[in-house]
Amino acid sequence: MGRVRRLSADVVEILRNLGFSTLTEIQRRAIPKVLGGRHVIIIAPTGSGKTEAAFLPVVNEITCNRLKPIAALYITPLRALNRDIFRRLKEFASKLNIQVEVRHGDTTQRRRRLIREKPPHVLITTPETLSLILVDKALRTHLRNVRYVIIDEFHDVLSSKRGSHLLADLERLRRVARSFQRIALSASIGDVNLVKEALAPSSVVDEAVLSTVRKANIVVKAPGLYGGKFLDKVDLISSLIRDYGSTIIFTNTRNEAEWLGSKILTKGFNVSVHHGSLSRVEREEVERRLRSGKVSAVIATSSLELGIDVGHVKGVIQVSSPRQAIKLLQRVGRSMHRVGLEARGVIVTDPMVDDILESLVIARRAISGDLEGLTPYLKPLDVLAHVVVGMGLEGASFKDVYETLTRSYPFRDLSEEDLSKVVELLVKLGYVRFNKGLISTTGRGRLYYLRRTMIVDTSRYSVIDAVSRTYLGDLDEEFVATSLSVDSLIVLAGRVWRVLSIDGDAFKVFVEPASEEEAFIPTWLGETIPVEYLVAREVCALRRLIAENRIPNHYLKLVERNTLSYAIDAISKHVKKGFHIP
Repeated sequence: MGRVRRLSADVVEILRNLGFSTLTEIQRRAIPKVLGGRHVIIIAPTGSGKTEAAFLPVVNEITCNRLKPIAALYITPLRALNRDIFRRLKEFASKLNIQVEVRHGDTTQRRRRLIREKPPHVLITTPETLSLILVDKALRTHLRNVRYVIIDEFHDVLSSKRGSHLLADLERLRRVARSFQRIALSASIGDVNLVKEALAPSSVVDEAVLSTVRKANIVVKAPGLYGGKFLDKVDLISSLIRDYGSTIIFTNTRNEAEWLGSKILTKGFNVSVHHGSLSRVEREEVERRLRSGKVSAVIATSSLELGIDVGHVKGVIQVSSPRQAIKLLQRVGRSMHRVGLEARGVIVTDPMVDDILESLVIARRAISGDLEGLTPYLKPLDVLAHVVVGMGLEGASFKDVYETLTRSYPFRDLSEEDLSKVVELLVKLGYVRFNKGLISTTGRGRLYYLRRTMIVDTSRYSVIDAVSRTYLGDLDEEFVATSLSVDSLIVLAGRVWRVLSIDGDAFKVFVEPASEEEAFIPTWLGETIPVEYLVAREVCALRRLIAENRIPNHYLKLVERNTLSYAIDAISKHVKKGFHIP
């Protein structure tokens, strides 16, 4: 391995012993920049080694400078990604006597207590848990030692209110740690300058960028005749699982994942379901089985979308339009997740013109690198209120809050008047007290801060398997109230369960395994995925091109002939009847 500037001999030797004979291109570009000490944005396709590009130089500096815990925070948007990062980095770090731990919503109370008593050198966490750590007195003391903050999948975080909160929290962290290096990782970003400014406003940010989009083979297919036999949606997905072998099937909603899981099981496949409303034990077991190749397919929502090394997955199936090119690229990128290998994916649509054409346009944009632009939330008042209450727990004045927040990108244009109005509202709600310029959080405000995040949530019932006494997952209160009663059959984790009892006081539903094939598919509250204006406009243009029989070749090679024929026939019949092009 060619030695990178300032990477210690110990680190290089451990890499050799672990089988790393050479660095990847992004690692060769990024490691010297991280070691240079400035903030860094690392952008490269999935499977190119970005994680190690950030982690190796950080571990190098922790070792060489004997930094105290907590020396580094590694922040990712998904708990599954937290676990994956931990699994990948722990062995390497341990050989340098560097402790790595994970702290997020799934972490047991016993583990949290151990982390407080003996904090690690590197703490892997989520944006929401960072907010909690900032007001944890035991851990806050150790945050003074933080010298590095790595943010994985930065593009995903930045385009949500979670990102606005995280960027504000980084400025809150500065009040404790004073100075630390920020390192952001992303597979694909359009406006690099915007990302650099958001990561560290008014600071120099270096970049290590591989501008090429990872090669991917993506095809759009709809139910229809294949080999002289009509295949419906489930049959078509089943045939693709047979062709690929190890497969991840992505859906846009949890209820669709459960429905499809229950249907694919009847086809004789060994499949599992993975989404955020299932228990930690269930999700971790599914991830383990996927990595070890003990499952034919996993049906997942965005819970497995980002950055996770899921083993030798041969192909990805996206069910219906993914709505965004960047999301499709991330999902298909879970397949053939190794340097130099081409990703493989199929979008299986409904037999509907809108779904087919939108999927085709998004596939074209994903392969061409025409990705959606980032639109960070600026001055979101719900985020502002939550941060103010948190800083009241830390002990802060109005001046402290204003100066801290206006250093962050989302709140750089915040006025003192707007902040004053939010503080007044929080006083009326009983969340804070405001006296002589000091903000102090009440007991009620503390509960609000600890229990509320920027993730859309609702009241939930825990589902308990009465036979094994194990917790299976959660159901929304509205679904339980409107759809369930004793003896109801429901699908959860892709399996059918019979409701034995419902405890409204304890918010628990007790179930037992059932052998029936038909059952209620739960519904959960969730955020819809928006479609960018440019995508919608291209779909409209494609309709017109089809009506005029002028379909460009770059679309033809991305869609099954029968599928495109269905859309052509539907639009042609529409036009022949004298209607406007839809």
